[in-house]
Amino acid sequence: MEHISLIEGLSITKEIIGIERLGVEASKKECFAFIDQYLEAGGNCIDTARLYNDGETDRILGEWLRSSGQRNNVILCTKGSHNDQYGQPRLSPQNIVEDLDAALYDIGIDHTDIHILHRDNLNLPVSEIMPVLDQIVCSGKARAVGVSNWTASRIIEANRFAAENNLNPITASQIQYSLAVTTPAATGDLTHIVMNDVEYGWYLESQLPVLAYSAQARGYFIKLSKGEELRPSVKKYYDNFPENKRRAVRIQRLAEQLECSIAEICIAYVLYSGLNTAALITVSSLEQLQAAFQAEQIKLTAEQVKYLERGNYHRKS
Repeated sequence: MEHISLIEGLSITKEIIGIERLGVEASKKECFAFIDQYLEAGGNCIDTARLYNDGETDRILGEWLRSSGQRNNVILCTKGSHNDQYGQPRLSPQNIVEDLDAALYDIGIDHTDIHILHRDNLNLPVSEIMPVLDQIVCSGKARAVGVSNWTASRIIEANRFAAENNLNPITASQIQYSLAVTTPAATGDLTHIVMNDVEYGWYLESQLPVLAYSAQARGYFIKLSKGEELRPSVKKYYDNFPENKRRAVRIQRLAEQLECSIAEICIAYVLYSGLNTAALITVSSLEQLQAAFQAEQIKLTAEQVKYLERGNYHRKS
């Protein structure tokens, strides 16, 4: 697998396995098998969060680490400081430290490789956030820090403050990025940041590592192609946008031309559309995991990417 670098000495494969379903939708045995096969294929980064299953996902991950003896062979990405059940921010210095400490305790490790803030709080100045993140790195609890669902403007502001005060910077950003268009209003969560032209332009220029979640749009295009019923949350996110129906047709056509699956096209789009990107994937079968691996073999051209986004692609003979 190809890699991207977060900081010197810390690189991750361009496909990250997310274990959000561990202990919830998939059994412990199934998820352990997914992780094992992911590592055997050359992957090295596992993503978890305090939000997942109220911390149970972290505890089960710790069980896998102890039974497998693989801690030195994996890069762990932990997330904390998600909004509470009422949608209120949890981004105080105390929240940040407590969530990381709880993750380290439940997983059974003394440090994580990258710790990510799951949400932002625009009412909290970066001057109150960045010193805490710096402390986390300097104390050895995390090798690097990042954010999720932060706008580019906030990351710029935060890293400017870090540079001016000789603090460790934000080194990666998790943002929803896929071929399916949506908006925070559609998702029902205004703190949910999705890739758009403004965000894309900055990431293209800065090349800050993007850890793209929902890279396969929660299976939206796959289910459309099969005529399967969409889950209510997936329907709410994507189905009210006519552009997604048009993209579904284009994805299907390009997949047929390239003789690959829709899942492979979706992941390849995220990996090869110009950004410094890794795709965060979640799977429910080993077959889906294999399809995700094969996506790295598909190097989409600029013309193909443009076709997926806007149409007017003519295959050259």
